[in-house]
Amino acid sequence: MTAETSSPKSEQPDPAQIPNVGVAIVGGGIAGLYCAFKIKRKLDKSDEDYSREFEAKFNDGDNKEGDKNKIFLFEASPRLGGRICTRRRPDLAYTKMPPSEGNAQDQPKSASETTAPQQARNSQEGERDFTGLEFYAEFGPMRIEKDQILLHQLLEDLEIEKEKDETKARLVPIPAFGSPVSKHEPKYELIGAENDQKTPWDLMLLAFARIVTGLRVSEKPTLREEELNRGTSPGQSEEAIQKKKETIQKERECLQRQLKDVDERLERAGSPILADPSLWKRNLEDWIGSLEEPHYQNLREYATFDGEPLWNIGFWNLLSDVLSHDAVMKLRDLGTFYHLIPENPNAAEWLIFWLRNIKGSKALKGIFGGMECITEELEKRLEKEPKVEIHRNHKLIRIKPDEEPSISVDQQGTLPGQDC
Repeated sequence: MTAETSSPKSEQPDPAQIPNVGVAIVGGGIAGLYCAFKIKRKLDKSDEDYSREFEAKFNDGDNKEGDKNKIFLFEASPRLGGRICTRRRPDLAYTKMPPSEGNAQDQPKSASETTAPQQARNSQEGERDFTGLEFYAEFGPMRIEKDQILLHQLLEDLEIEKEKDETKARLVPIPAFGSPVSKHEPKYELIGAENDQKTPWDLMLLAFARIVTGLRVSEKPTLREEELNRGTSPGQSEEAIQKKKETIQKERECLQRQLKDVDERLERAGSPILADPSLWKRNLEDWIGSLEEPHYQNLREYATFDGEPLWNIGFWNLLSDVLSHDAVMKLRDLGTFYHLIPENPNAAEWLIFWLRNIKGSKALKGIFGGMECITEELEKRLEKEPKVEIHRNHKLIRIKPDEEPSISVDQQGTLPGQDC
């Protein structure tokens, strides 16, 4: 495999500078870094046959500077991590230095005593110590879901998943949705149960409690049922059509049971007033936690509210049917829905969207120190490996056929300050 590079001033790469590489990974985001990490780990395993096979495949005797059994990673920008971007205060929270030659007592003890060059060296050579970390903000992904199996495997490989040391990167629960109260926030005239809700998230839960207790199974046939009733499904036997009708009937009955279940749960909590947050929220969240993908599809297809199919109602219209005008405005303003004002998205899709969010919110995790800890740890480990080379400011320009697969990359600079 040939990796071609050229400087920004040259359109054609210099053949003398083209290294032969065994593995070329294009892109230094989390996927590219993890790919290099896994390939290197595979080569390091005790399976000598695999290692010999790898070296035989990529080291054919025409090895320029021994690069053909190396792993090369090329990234177009000057930083690694892709969409993952964390900003911390203090800027660098790497304060624990490994013992070095010389006087170990001269090592800095806190972030305030650590110079920028020392901190930069700590990030590459030392251990992370977030003792002085005051604040970190994510400008990319920030939540880790329970069913992201591959991501959890990566965290386990990096020893982040099970880390207990409070000075290091570790999994932490994502705080409950909420907006900080400010004396400058707008005033909303709320009464009764609406006024009892402390956050926009609580207000949204109240709206959903009122919505789901108002949902009914449509008595009218859906478009799918009308097509089956007309017998216009081409190439389908009467038996197949009958089975589909039976399936639809079972789906309707399933939705009917789900809606009856939530009615009973909330009735035990004091419905229809729904003013006691100690019980109805827990019962509602338990019901939402029982929903699976088939239930969402049944809601999408058969549910109605006030006689109207849910898919034919706007989300804001649905909220306005169960909340006062000021309560809807509070959700819009403080719940970060202001960007949806002109859209009025489909109520069926957005109700399901939020049911999924509520279901997964308690299981969401983040990383103390920021998601960038993942890519920093990968980078740190890879840069210690003699058989792995990371090249920043290398941009893919073409992939061309050759006697062996060939990848061409174009080296070019990136403007400073554009690293996120």
